[in-house]
Amino acid sequence: GHALFLCYPPPRAPMAAECLLSFRGSVLVHVGEWLGDTGSPAFEQALADGWEMQLRLPLPCWGDTVEDLSIWRRRPQQSPKQNPKQSPKQKEPKPAAAAGAATVHPTLKCDECGKEGTLRPPQKLD
Repeated sequence: GHALFLCYPPPRAPMAAECLLSFRGSVLVHVGEWLGDTGSPAFEQALADGWEMQLRLPLPCWGDTVEDLSIWRRRPQQSPKQNPKQSPKQKEPKPAAAAGAATVHPTLKCDECGKEGTLRPPQKLD
């Protein structure tokens, strides 16, 4: 399989979101800040909506930055086809998680100050 590697994508630029949209593989490796100086809100929203973080490794940080290396796996797409042996309300069983794999998003936390974050970008208020 293929993986997409994005290392410090430019801040507030569409490059990371466009790469993610064009990428057809299932693994993304990202180096940079979450909700920080790398990528864009569109990129962060696309990750939060369609991908699951598998691993997060803090990296050395300089100044007021909080970089990390994170590995993401694309969530399976919902199939419009239904198994004829299942009633409409039944769901297919979920596959067991691989040993050591995250089954939910880990909480992001600043390594410097300890403040906890979220995988959801902040919502715009009208």
